[in-house]
Amino acid sequence: VHARLPGKALVVCACTDLPQSVPERDYELADFPWLDRQGNRRKSIGTGACQSATREFFFYSRGYDESFIHWGSEDTDMRDRARAHGLELVWISDRTQMFHQWHPTSRYSRLIQNRKNAIRYFFTRHQIVKNRERWGNLS
Repeated sequence: VHARLPGKALVVCACTDLPQSVPERDYELADFPWLDRQGNRRKSIGTGACQSATREFFFYSRGYDESFIHWGSEDTDMRDRARAHGLELVWISDRTQMFHQWHPTSRYSRLIQNRKNAIRYFFTRHQIVKNRERWGNLS
């Protein structure tokens, strides 16, 4: 996709959540159809586990917003920032597969932090460039 649309795409892949009944082990490519039938495909929103853009875009935008704590907003934020920068959202879910292994959820253990992330996302979602002061430095 990047060869076809150089510098013009944010490539994303939908994720399929596997149920607890699917054992954690190494799987072969031949197992993918079976795994796909076991799981539930997530809504196609941000899907941060699989987002790809050019190095130039990530350097320009200064990467994922490092002010988000835990998970749940950074992929949607990046999707919106990429769109605002003029990148086309290109889904490759018809050509590849991404599975998420089941594990106990921590969704409800961080309700306040998730709310803070949602508020940050709401108020900063139109800013393409984030992490202005500290991005790119190893500490």
